[in-house]
Amino acid sequence: MICPNCKKNTPEGKFCEHCGARIDEPAHTAPAPPGKPGGTSSPVSRTLLIGVALVIVICAVIAVVVFLPQAGQKSGTSERAVQYYNEGMQYAAAGKYSEAVASFDQAITLDPSYIEAWNGRGLALYNRGMYNEAVISFDRVLLSRPQDSLATEYRKLALEKLATTPITVISTAIPRPELELVGNFYGTSTNTAQGINRLQFTITPAIGSGPVDVAGMKLFFTTADRGLVILSNGPAATTSTFTATAADGAPLATITSADQAIITFGVDPLPPNTRFDLEIRPPGGTAAHVARTTPASIAATNILY
Repeated sequence: MICPNCKKNTPEGKFCEHCGARIDEPAHTAPAPPGKPGGTSSPVSRTLLIGVALVIVICAVIAVVVFLPQAGQKSGTSERAVQYYNEGMQYAAAGKYSEAVASFDQAITLDPSYIEAWNGRGLALYNRGMYNEAVISFDRVLLSRPQDSLATEYRKLALEKLATTPITVISTAIPRPELELVGNFYGTSTNTAQGINRLQFTITPAIGSGPVDVAGMKLFFTTADRGLVILSNGPAATTSTFTATAADGAPLATITSADQAIITFGVDPLPPNTRFDLEIRPPGGTAAHVARTTPASIAATNILY
């Protein structure tokens, strides 16, 4: 069927797979104006009906212009973030999904809680065949808006694609994460009554991957009630920077298949039974996704599952 928004062919469903517009709304036909039983309405009645209709239309136009925000805008979103979002939607409608992802990323950097931009990013990644990263974006939407129908439907489709794509095709057509976790994921606490305030895990390049630039790596940390925090590599483990060190504590800038990097960073205290998502994104590479939950009873050192 043809999408009424971007005019492209799209499979039957609720949403356009190119721009995300709703396509399953039935067309509505306005009812004929009432007339006299057994005959047509009088000129006076027709004039009155036309006048009432014009008033309704004018009021509707005023409401749209005055009260509705720009496309894709939400309360509190900066104008620049909205511009990047709209730019991403235009790229997506034109089939330029790589450019769309870049624009949505810019919008999310300016406003990490911009749910529409996360949805657009997920849809663009889905259309690029990057189903793993699409699922991550839709997970971020559903953390804040669990009933979002677009994210729910396309997350399911992305998982189905991953489940039905042969391994030989996945290895060549779908980008795989360049990093993998080694051993346990730890959470430590300096005040167990408040919760876990430091996270630590070990990474190494995935099989077949080349050297990974951990100095330029980013961590995208998300909880349902706090939104997104983006961490960069730094000299100390804080709530905005992480450290990457060898086993002897020496800082690492790059790791190869023979290396392991211990990643440590701080978080605002996470109470018991808190689920969080972590996206480990090397520069220019494919992100690895980790989800963990803090234990029901927090100790000084905890293994997170």
